[in-house]
Amino acid sequence: MKCIWTWCGVLCLAALACSKSEKPMFFLAASLADVATSWQTEYGGGFDTHTGASLLLAQQIRGGAEADLFLAAGASALTQLLADGRLALVDSTYLRNRLVLITAADVEPPSDLSDLRDPRFARIAIADPELAPAGGYARAGLKQAGLWDELSPRFIYTGDVRMAAETIRLATADAAFVYATDAASLDIAAWPLDTTLFPMVAYPLAMLAPRGPAKDSLWDFLHSSKARELAAAEGFQ
Repeated sequence: MKCIWTWCGVLCLAALACSKSEKPMFFLAASLADVATSWQTEYGGGFDTHTGASLLLAQQIRGGAEADLFLAAGASALTQLLADGRLALVDSTYLRNRLVLITAADVEPPSDLSDLRDPRFARIAIADPELAPAGGYARAGLKQAGLWDELSPRFIYTGDVRMAAETIRLATADAAFVYATDAASLDIAAWPLDTTLFPMVAYPLAMLAPRGPAKDSLWDFLHSSKARELAAAEGFQ
């Protein structure tokens, strides 16, 4: 029996090694989960995905996680990877998105950002600024508006922006700062935010060094008109 399990282990490891060599691992920001599924279908399942908060994904890559391509929400997630010489190619503005505010079904949306002071917004979900750029952008905008310190006791921090959006669907928060694409995916009406406080967010695409045929092929697909069309269908610009 021990021998059988040993050989099974060898065969499994060999299969994983082949899978790794044939299918690139694509790390993506959590807000890209839906479009990643569309890309996989169009590409014929020729790559694997791992989604999460962009800054956390960058930490995982620096810690040794195997990633071939990385599509992050915001340039900050790539800063250290670029400094470490880990990136072979970078498209700094591959996609764009914008931050919006969504509210629970029984909560009247604000007419102005300062309305968040109102008691009806007792619980405000925000992706953890130390893990997710969406939270960092929300924090920066609220600080510029002079509201961050006052509203801080009301914040519910989540692991990524998709989790922040889920708090509205589950009615565990009164409002949440999310991307427009997250609101669209849940079919929740979104309140636009002042772009002088909350500017458009660029999503940089990076290829981890070294280059290789499988990575190049996926990179080319992602720059095809079909891939961009699928991203646009999910609300990305």
